[in-house]
Amino acid sequence: MVSNLDKKGSAGPFAVFHIYFAAAAVFLLPLKFGNIVGVPEAPMFWDNSFLWILESYPALLFPMVSCALFISAFAAGGGEFSVELDMKAAIALLWLALAVSSLAGFLDASVLDFPIIFCLHFFGLAIFAFAVLATLRLREDAGDILLRALILGTCATMFFSLHQMLWGFEDSMDFVREREARTGVKVSHDLWLRIEQTRVFSPFSLCNSLGAHIILMLPVVVAGIFGDKATGRWAMAISATSIFLFVFDGHGMAWTIMAVLLLSFLLSLLFTSFYGERWRYLCIGFSPAFALFMLFVLKHTFSRGAVASLGFALFAIPFFLKMPRRMKFAYMGALAVLFVVFFAVVNQNRSLLEASSLHARVDYWLCAGKIFLGHPAAGTGWGDFFHEYTTIKSFPGTETPHTAHNMVLDFASQCGLPGLLAIIGLACGSIFAAGIGAARSGGAFFCRFGRLAIFCGLAAWLLHSLTDINFQVPATMGSAIVLSLVAANGSLWRPRRLPFANLAVMAIVFAVIFFCGRRLRFEMAFERLHRICDPIVLDEKNPDLYSPRSMEKALKAAVVAGPYSPYPWAAAGNYAQSRENWAASEKFFSEALKRSPERASFHARLALALVRMGRYGDALDKLRRASELFPNNKEYEEQYSKMRKILERKNEE
Repeated sequence: MVSNLDKKGSAGPFAVFHIYFAAAAVFLLPLKFGNIVGVPEAPMFWDNSFLWILESYPALLFPMVSCALFISAFAAGGGEFSVELDMKAAIALLWLALAVSSLAGFLDASVLDFPIIFCLHFFGLAIFAFAVLATLRLREDAGDILLRALILGTCATMFFSLHQMLWGFEDSMDFVREREARTGVKVSHDLWLRIEQTRVFSPFSLCNSLGAHIILMLPVVVAGIFGDKATGRWAMAISATSIFLFVFDGHGMAWTIMAVLLLSFLLSLLFTSFYGERWRYLCIGFSPAFALFMLFVLKHTFSRGAVASLGFALFAIPFFLKMPRRMKFAYMGALAVLFVVFFAVVNQNRSLLEASSLHARVDYWLCAGKIFLGHPAAGTGWGDFFHEYTTIKSFPGTETPHTAHNMVLDFASQCGLPGLLAIIGLACGSIFAAGIGAARSGGAFFCRFGRLAIFCGLAAWLLHSLTDINFQVPATMGSAIVLSLVAANGSLWRPRRLPFANLAVMAIVFAVIFFCGRRLRFEMAFERLHRICDPIVLDEKNPDLYSPRSMEKALKAAVVAGPYSPYPWAAAGNYAQSRENWAASEKFFSEALKRSPERASFHARLALALVRMGRYGDALDKLRRASELFPNNKEYEEQYSKMRKILERKNEE
């Protein structure tokens, strides 16, 4: 991608503004975009603008941010835009190919919410890749600026996680106990287990997602702090400010005064000549200390897959460095010992095989393989892994994931051969480009080991993506895009320009803005309905907010915004059942089933309404269907057997 800037990378004022605008977005990636896409049952939006400062952003906003970045980059380049096919552009095109392949997930999808969400997500990632590519073309040091922003955002993320370890879990348990005492409604056993396990996830939505981001960034953070003066200064400033906030938060006036004085002293050292003269020694000491801190947070995520992936990736380091063979073997032996010890600590007393999360994942993968073999051309459609898995799973229990927890198998099972080829091409292309960059001595960022650090982080993240849902998290996907594009260096072929690239990419940008805007409108309407039907905290002073009339008004708005979605109808059905309005519940769940005919739980909920209305024959049909769709669910099987006996007795009478 080229612009009207000269080859030396000189940039005008607007180009400089865009680079720092892009850096701000990259800084916010781990802090604000750690939520997962592909769970349309649980909306995430807010009417309270104050929450936009404190909480993570809805994942669906990421494509809009990507479009804004690309338009800004296009303007910063003087309005001239074309793709010059080098290694960086090839990686961006691979992301676009992945997005195009995701469209195959529309063909056989039984619920339209899923392909809409996933395709917007992947096209948002492709546009983000082109926006980063355009940014890197503006100035020679743009890559360093983006990497610095990503490193500092990760540093801040670590202290958010530390805050959760120190106070967050206790506050959550107090909130849940207070809610149970006030409402008399007990939370589920699974939720209590998650809270009591104290597995750190902040500011991501899942602990494994935080673990994935840590292993992606840990080598890069260490290399950045070690070799870059500005990165080390700001990382130390973030650390000092975070510690100050911890001490400042409710420890009395004396501690507050001491904290203010200490912070002022530390910042004065960091932003004066004292740091400038001694930065290398300070960074040499600070980088391993921060690495240990990141490993400490990783340990408290208890993500075994993340630890294993990081360990395997670090084994590759000696192959990129010239060192004596004995030293290589010594490094690998010491790493193996440390890895085994660290893995044992993270694993605690959890089982690795029988009835474990690893056992469950193996079942996901085997079933995903069966689904792909049954639908090789275009897959079963986005979201239908959930429905297919319920019918063929062998792992005991009722837990059913939306995806296979394996990036390659997720595309294979839900998008067929096009998705499989695209995701393999992207993974191989990214790691190949990073490996080539690591093997070359020139053009490294920050220090001579910078590109090797990126390679190790990407390798660890890609390995972990074969065991978890990393592809559903905008933060980690966006971070991987930044690292892979910065790491790609040079070209293996003669650069060529692709004609009409400006028209093609800009058309995609405006299409994503249009469809994302429509989906955001639905998300906001559904969130208002969901807050009425299943409030986290009741506003007891305004009971009219939760009245049937308010619910029906909110339902109408959600249906108008998303007529294809079953989830507003299901939320209304649960609301009606909680008020024992069985006729309304029957109507609402019937509408939900029209839009999601393979959802076993909808059949079971409709059967409950039919039983309460005395329609036992219809209820039996629905329970039979629920049991067929989810034969592993013993509750459905017992309800079906019980209803069949009731009908047999009635027929005998």
